[in-house]
Amino acid sequence: MDFTSQWLLASQLSQKIKSTYKLKTSSKIFKGQSNSSSSHLIGTYEWHKDGIWYITSSQKNGHQYIATASADSTINVCDVTRIDYNLTPCVIYAGHQSSVNCVKFHYANDLVLTASGDGTAHIWRFNPDLFRSDYDGEQMGEEATIIKTPLHELDDHHNVVVSCDWMSGLEQCVTASWDQMANIYDYQTGELIVQLAGHDQALTDVCACESTRLIVTSSHDTTFRLWDFRDAIHSVSVFQGHSRSVTSTCFLGADKILSGGDDRNVKVWDLKNMRSPLITISMESGINKLSVSQQHNLFTIPLDNRNVRIYDINGNRICRLSRDSHNRMVTCATWLDPTSTITGTSTTSNIIQQSSQSQPQPPPQPPSSSTSTATSSTSMIMSPPPPPLSKISDTSNTSAMGTGNGGSDFFNNNNNTLTLFTCAFDRRIKYSRLTETSGPVVDLMTAVSGSKAVSAPWSSCVTYSPF
Repeated sequence: MDFTSQWLLASQLSQKIKSTYKLKTSSKIFKGQSNSSSSHLIGTYEWHKDGIWYITSSQKNGHQYIATASADSTINVCDVTRIDYNLTPCVIYAGHQSSVNCVKFHYANDLVLTASGDGTAHIWRFNPDLFRSDYDGEQMGEEATIIKTPLHELDDHHNVVVSCDWMSGLEQCVTASWDQMANIYDYQTGELIVQLAGHDQALTDVCACESTRLIVTSSHDTTFRLWDFRDAIHSVSVFQGHSRSVTSTCFLGADKILSGGDDRNVKVWDLKNMRSPLITISMESGINKLSVSQQHNLFTIPLDNRNVRIYDINGNRICRLSRDSHNRMVTCATWLDPTSTITGTSTTSNIIQQSSQSQPQPPPQPPSSSTSTATSSTSMIMSPPPPPLSKISDTSNTSAMGTGNGGSDFFNNNNNTLTLFTCAFDRRIKYSRLTETSGPVVDLMTAVSGSKAVSAPWSSCVTYSPF
């Protein structure tokens, strides 16, 4: 991609934000507002100085953590096991020189992977044991530990790095960039293993399957690609299920893929038959980063128009968070699922300088031939798909709650309460709780902030603003 194309792509993204919300990204830090009808101001939180692109979560030894990636070039990590008005970040990573677009906790150890507009991805170490507060009486310190130096700086891309992920079961990670490439690295050494080429325009997202060696990438070229490393002969399949940029793709379990795009559609695909989507959900605005609750088979759809929709695996709408929760586009969401853990190592420095001490691992081989087209008998280049088995239109703004057939089934065999965090370009992080109940939901944040819980015949979705 030449300089002119890069500049145009960046300008289009900036113009989309500014024209939609009539605001500048350099406006003053949000300080919160009181609402006499439902809550009162309980504190001012200034985690980030610019919009938030991404939020993710992880669990270790009964403690939950979230991490946020911001256009202010920092990542903030916070222990959210017990949420109150004193909640502050315990770690700030300040090693990038430009906007941080994505952050991922490693599923099995104490590493964090971040992707940035400075053209690099960083691998750095997070030690939750060092920052954990004693909830029997001792409160967490007010000052966050600052980490400035990564273990590895992955600098093989030639443009903005927009997304990243860890590859399950391997000592590898993958990054996606506006240079139209996805790179796979050995995260122990920082060595580039293979580049996945084939997209015709900038990449927008990358996701690695948690249970098998599959990677899915999405792009402004209106396609998403499935990279299969399960067999000795690797393959790539190209799918053209959207009419505009594909902004997000992720795995729903081991046998389904979600895709969302600027064509305002979210599609559920079965890996066993990718010729047409199982379900197409039509929204009223562009789709941002999709988020999956693997434990409950739910997914969230953050939208450009500030809405957040929650659906189950069958396409039933579970809930819609209040549009008033954010005042700019909602970029991402994360569930507090016990699906991954991180472990800590000992350190005592307030500013941690890290170094690499590891051994290289055998790399995977690249796909057997050019990845610009399908490369095996099981691969295919998809034409626009035939009419899907099911199509759902969700353009109404009149009802905050709703279900389809069997929409509440996921509650029957679970803990009856789900927790969700959302982030937006208004710098806010929102905490919501979805609960099966016949009456109002009351929990810690209701008591602290005075927020009014919303009741519904079968469930309630309550959003708080502790941040």
